[in-house]
Amino acid sequence: MTLQVGCLSFRQPYAGLVLNGVKSIETRWRPLLSAMENCTLAIHIAQKDWEGDQWRDMLTNTFGMSHMQIEELLASGDRFGRGVVAGLVEVGETWCCSDNVPEEDLREMEKAAVLTGLTEKHLTQLSNPRWLKEPLYARGAGGRDILVVQENIHHFSEWPKVTLVSQRARCLPMPTLFKPAEKNTKIRIQRSQSTFQSFLRSALEDGRQCLQRRSQSLRTRPSRTKRAMIRK
Repeated sequence: MTLQVGCLSFRQPYAGLVLNGVKSIETRWRPLLSAMENCTLAIHIAQKDWEGDQWRDMLTNTFGMSHMQIEELLASGDRFGRGVVAGLVEVGETWCCSDNVPEEDLREMEKAAVLTGLTEKHLTQLSNPRWLKEPLYARGAGGRDILVVQENIHHFSEWPKVTLVSQRARCLPMPTLFKPAEKNTKIRIQRSQSTFQSFLRSALEDGRQCLQRRSQSLRTRPSRTKRAMIRK
């Protein structure tokens, strides 16, 4: 079975945090994903990093992660490198975060977004993240446009594969009028603690293996002097 899905570019480390199940709320200044509710979204990893390190403070203080765990998580999120479509996620409700959200709810949303300062931003619920078996190399659209990719779903295959159909295509036009959810509506974060811990354990194990492979590669790589001698 084949279908087309939208594709949006994310900067690191947030692309990896989404696909590893740590980040389950996406934030944008405009309701970019409102038209994609209940649809599948492909995650493109941008070349540039996110400016600032607020995410690191939150992983340390809010999630209680150690320096080594953070490095393993980052390594897992960077397994395919940059400039690639790396995975898929399901898009849920989009709403505008008002300035009168109860403090407890706001803290819960900030943790799910791995970001503070959510007031007046448009938040979108993300769920069911999964990595592709192989990355798809494609240029991003600078976070401005939704790309289109084609998803080939094979029965009895855990990992989907995607191929590029059209770059910078607007297959899902923005609605002319967007009505956010009621500002006083309590937002329920649809993620159980057990599910989150399962995602995190898997991500840390993948990251640990990535770091080990990098370390082994560095140890086995010949020095510049040896390479010069080999060439002679």
